Formats: sequence, structure tokens, C-alpha cells
Amino acid sequence: LWLARAGRPDEAISAYVEALADGIDVLELRYNLGGLLRRAGRHAEAVPHLAAATELAPGDPDARIELGLSLQAMGRFDEAIESFEAAIALAPDSAESREHLPRLIEDAKRGRAAN
Repeated sequence: LWLARAGRPDEAISAYVEALADGIDVLELRYNLGGLLRRAGRHAEAVPHLAAATELAPGDPDARIELGLSLQAMGRFDEAIESFEAAIALAPDSAESREHLPRLIEDAKRGRAAN
């Protein structure tokens, strides 16, 4: 994570991928790797890691928020809404989830109307 904080996210991503290849599969690795990939706009790569993070820590709302953001960016609105609703169920006072969910629902309506 220090590589990402030092402004070297690509190196951080490589380090996390290498750790995963070495058999290290823990929540922090999956969550941090997924978050870095999401922030880099690499949502299709981020989703499996963020989904794994939600499985490793089913009570963690933050992993569900990150997952929801990537799913939304990919146009997978129903799954994104489910992810945000799960985050709200886990942390009802989460301002981020409560503020983002209505915008997500509007995005989903617009996306469906465009098709």
C-alpha cells in the first residue's frame, strides 16, 4: 500500500498480483488490489478481487461500496444496487452509501432508457 501512497499505483498493483500468485489470499490484499484497480479505471479486473473481499469479510460495508462502484462503472447497475443496499444493511449510518444509492438508481434508469 505504501507504493500506492507514494504515487506508484502500477507498482503497487504488480506487488499485490505477485503476492496473490504466491498464494497469499487475505482480505487486505484483495480489498487493496481491487481498490487500486478500480481507481485506475480497470473495473473488470477489480470486480473479482472486490467480490472476493466481500466473501472474506461478509460484514465489511467498505468492500461492498468499492464493488458497487466498479459494477456501476461497468454498467452492471442491478448488481451495483445490490452491493450498495448490502452496504447500507451492514452500516445504516453510512453517508457514502446513502448518498450514492439514489444517484446509482437514476443512472440505472437512464441506462435502461437508452437501450
